[in-house]
Amino acid sequence: MATTTTSTSPTGGPAVSFRDLAYLPLVRSLTTAINITTKAQQHVASSSSSDPSSPTEEDVVTARLAPDMYPFWQQCYQLRKTTSNVVQRLSATTPGPVTDPARPEEGTITTFAQCLAILQAARDELDQAVTDHPDLFADEQAPAGTSVQYGPLSLPVSKKAYLEGMMVPNLNFHLAMVYAILRMKGVPLGKVDYMGPFFADYVDMDEVKKEMAAAAAAKQKE
Repeated sequence: MATTTTSTSPTGGPAVSFRDLAYLPLVRSLTTAINITTKAQQHVASSSSSDPSSPTEEDVVTARLAPDMYPFWQQCYQLRKTTSNVVQRLSATTPGPVTDPARPEEGTITTFAQCLAILQAARDELDQAVTDHPDLFADEQAPAGTSVQYGPLSLPVSKKAYLEGMMVPNLNFHLAMVYAILRMKGVPLGKVDYMGPFFADYVDMDEVKKEMAAAAAAKQKE
């Protein structure tokens, strides 16, 4: 097994490792997507029981921000696709094409349970890849070559460049779309729901939520 090295920045502090760049954004993005989709599932179920005119699961799952943008369920699929592509590219010993996971047919995904299954499949694939290849996110992987499809072009790049230039912004984009669609359809989400998994390794997010709720309650009494 390759050993992950720890380099230092010019200022003497620890540099960002390849694992920081590659693995943590995947885990945190998938965790956030699963958490807010679960919250949406609970909200819609509760709302529909008290207000028959509230949006149904299918209304939310098939909603999109603009006519030419993916609906909610396919934003979830894009997170699944990105995860699978990363695992394949990092696992490959030589650059080559990747195989996208099967995309559900239009009109077949209408429930939050189906969306959660898509997201959980992404997390399961990532977890299995780490188990099968303990050195998958080792620093030695960073300069290795891979290739990415950009429109009609197949571009040779390093694995580090692929992660920085394509994976991270792609994850951020589709996760933001998942959040935005849920907010548009009335799911009571806040920024802490989005950022929680990203910051939870460094602060007690339960305490943060508790203090925010107390502050909101105090403000209502003013």
